[in-house]
Amino acid sequence: MKQKIIDYLKATLGLTDEEATDFLKDFFESFDQCCAQLQTQLSPAEPDYGILRFVAHTLTGFCDNMGAVDISVLARELSAAAKQGDAANCKAKIAEILQLNQNYHK
Repeated sequence: MKQKIIDYLKATLGLTDEEATDFLKDFFESFDQCCAQLQTQLSPAEPDYGILRFVAHTLTGFCDNMGAVDISVLARELSAAAKQGDAANCKAKIAEILQLNQNYHK
């Protein structure tokens, strides 16, 4: 998946391999930080929907820019579930995003 992002950045932004690799490093830092925030919302029976919407918005923005459409789609779904106050759906979307985080690091 890393190569997919690098190829996307090179094609859409005209970056060199080195520049795309630097962008990828920043992407992972941001993605990991968002996932750490999401992880904290799995424990309480009722997550903090404001935090979930904020993190989902953050994920949507930088994932769209990086070509990580799969994460962006889940982030939008998480935002919608948080807006509806659907704890079970929020936790399901969080779990899917966390799994993608693991997959992206492979």
